[in-house]
Amino acid sequence: EELTQEALKRRIVMGPVAKVSDVLEDPQLKHRAYFERLELNVAGVPVRFPGAPYRMSEPVWAIRSAQLGD
Repeated sequence: EELTQEALKRRIVMGPVAKVSDVLEDPQLKHRAYFERLELNVAGVPVRFPGAPYRMSEPVWAIRSAQLGD
């Protein structure tokens, strides 16, 4: 955070980079239920995928598993 603030003061383009594990545990994304679980037959376990980038009054976004050969 300190580096980011100092870079902004000096007009240097810089921002933090998160590890995948940080993103998966991000409190805001968890609160939004941003990641969705999808069962992949190939993996044999549920996998988390990013969900809708925004929410609307009517659902317009859905994640579905592709069938082999699609």
